[in-house]
Amino acid sequence: MDGRSASFMWMHSSPSSDTSVHAVEWRPVSRLSAREELVSTAHESWAWLRADGALRTTLTCAAYVLISLLIGLVQILREPQLSPYDEAVHLDYAWKASSGELPFPGSPISPTMLDAWSCHGQANATLPDCGSGAPSSEYPARGENYLMHPPTFYLISGYLARFILAVSPVDDFVTAARFTGLLWLAAGMIVLYAALRAWGVRWTIAAPIAIVPVTLHMTFQVSASLNNDATATLAGAAAAFLAARVLRNHRFGVVLPVLLTTFLVSTKILNAIPLLGVAVAIILASLLNRGSNRWPGLRQTLPVSLAILATTVAVHASWSMYRSATKVDGWVSPVSGESTLEIRGTPVGEWLETAFDGIRGLTYGHAPGNILVSANIPWVELLSPLLLASVFICLVIFTTSDERWFVPAATVIGMLGLPLAVQLQVYLITDGTYYFPSITSRYSLSLVALLIVCGSLVLEERQWVRPVWVMTTIGLVATTMAVSLG
Repeated sequence: MDGRSASFMWMHSSPSSDTSVHAVEWRPVSRLSAREELVSTAHESWAWLRADGALRTTLTCAAYVLISLLIGLVQILREPQLSPYDEAVHLDYAWKASSGELPFPGSPISPTMLDAWSCHGQANATLPDCGSGAPSSEYPARGENYLMHPPTFYLISGYLARFILAVSPVDDFVTAARFTGLLWLAAGMIVLYAALRAWGVRWTIAAPIAIVPVTLHMTFQVSASLNNDATATLAGAAAAFLAARVLRNHRFGVVLPVLLTTFLVSTKILNAIPLLGVAVAIILASLLNRGSNRWPGLRQTLPVSLAILATTVAVHASWSMYRSATKVDGWVSPVSGESTLEIRGTPVGEWLETAFDGIRGLTYGHAPGNILVSANIPWVELLSPLLLASVFICLVIFTTSDERWFVPAATVIGMLGLPLAVQLQVYLITDGTYYFPSITSRYSLSLVALLIVCGSLVLEERQWVRPVWVMTTIGLVATTMAVSLG
């Protein structure tokens, strides 16, 4: 094939077959328009929908939303206190964004959110009394908004929270905003399910496996509070879907990658990590399989990878310029130095200390509140190493001529690239003054979905259907007990 776009026709052995692809017929065509590309991508990357049927797919996706909301509702009701992971500041950002205002670093938290902070409380902070109307200076971190994140997450979450307030019995912005976090998690589970099916994982494995994020305290806890880390599962799942689109379906248009990258990176910059891992893996696939008739060349794959990279840089650069223009002269973040240390040598030396924290952070992590109780800890300690091991199992059992090999390759690239990305980000924000001596596990959340895909590919290869249902049920029960009885 040349560098032009291609279309192909899927042929199934039977309508009820659960196998996504049986045969492919290639026909070179002219480059598709943006609209045609999106339509054809939907037709080809979602070919498994014809085997699943609309009813089963709808019920499966509805189940993810229901599970996320029900377990999350219990967590929200049992733990009204705000999370110490900057939830008060995230709430202020969403409140102001949905009011038509973007808070700048150093701006005081709004009186409404200060009062909500006092009324809900925070376990590790002493706050003014509820309804006291105390000034922002009496709150932790001077009561300032110090977030540097892009606004997309806060705009969507803020307006969704206000919609929930308008149409439901909920009368508290904090509670409504937390429900939006659960919706972000449910969306991530749905896209993860779609990615698994796009990679040819059968429904009986993909359906239960996509529930796993809600059973991991790292992903669940940040979704049961307002935090833009709630978008991490969605980012990792979307990256896995893009990988299937290019490596398995051989779709090389750049419109969808640009749109997804723009959206995900504008919710949280670190959401770019799994996307960049996939971009590098796509190029690696062409290089390692050069000369093979069944593999596309760099002329086809390079534009996709460069589109992801260029979009990431453009979104980050444009937002950084805006933040620099709105930053108060001489302002110093009130949380500066809490998780960072001053660089005393060459930055490379300090950065090398955390070179493998992207791997360590995926095996276990701390979460506040009652989620880490005896019912949940054994499950997390069992599952996390298995997920990490599945990456290296995939690298061994698949060959580089098998497109599935490049899913773990993208995961490893992401794990190694994450610490460097975090260090560069804090280096630029602090004008080359500080670095992270330890990369928190929360920064690795966008890679969890790729880990789950790796594990699913191993399970699909072995056709282990029953163990999947048993393990997922155990995890769901353990999480429900942890949330309900903790």
